[in-house]
Amino acid sequence: KTLVGFVHLDCDRGSDPTAMARLLLLLAALGSTWWTMGAAKEVLVLMEAPVLQWKHAKLLDGLRSGGHQVEIRTPGRGIVQLATEEENRADALLVFANDLKKFKGVSIRDVMRFVDRGGNLVVAVDEDVEKSMVDLAAEFGIEFEQRGKMAIDYARPVELHEHDPTVFVTDQINPEPAFFGDEADAGDVVYQGIGMSFSPSSELLSPLLTGTPTTYSSIPGEEVRETSVLAGKEIVLVPAFQARNNAR
Repeated sequence: KTLVGFVHLDCDRGSDPTAMARLLLLLAALGSTWWTMGAAKEVLVLMEAPVLQWKHAKLLDGLRSGGHQVEIRTPGRGIVQLATEEENRADALLVFANDLKKFKGVSIRDVMRFVDRGGNLVVAVDEDVEKSMVDLAAEFGIEFEQRGKMAIDYARPVELHEHDPTVFVTDQINPEPAFFGDEADAGDVVYQGIGMSFSPSSELLSPLLTGTPTTYSSIPGEEVRETSVLAGKEIVLVPAFQARNNAR
């Protein structure tokens, strides 16, 4: 069974714990597939920077304590092989990077083949996302906002970041039981990152987390000059893709 999700990387935010909230939110959606049922014993993690291992240590420790075998690869550690000619090397692939090209031996075609073979995929980027990851997202019908833009919400600040509108609270969690079950009413989620969008007519994509009515997308600190701005629930913060065979 296959599920693909996109979240925010939070690569340069110090010890900001909001990144963990975002990742765990998506992984909760994976619960009925490989998170709780243990189907994905082999998890391959591609991390753009070694510091991300420390920032997401709880997530990685949670995978290991759940019985998963976690292999972490960073750029410069040789060629990364996602699959052999017959099968995937792992059950799940987590990509924490703005640029897929930093990983020698990994292409968009390789990632798509991994998914086509039934592998689960989680992708995390930030507002400095490069073209390779933009193109990968486009393969699933997901469009990132322009590089440098972030989701902004002045009406829902976070106590420790009240002067930073790019850090805000959203309660727009998809209530569909198939995704979160009882956890859909677990409370608000603190978010900081880039916004995404996809066609509402898409049958394969679902928003797991969206902006609030007062959320909009823009370059922080700059005046909004565009006549058309992605705003409200149109801003997808965590999207998910499921295969046509209804696997998720």
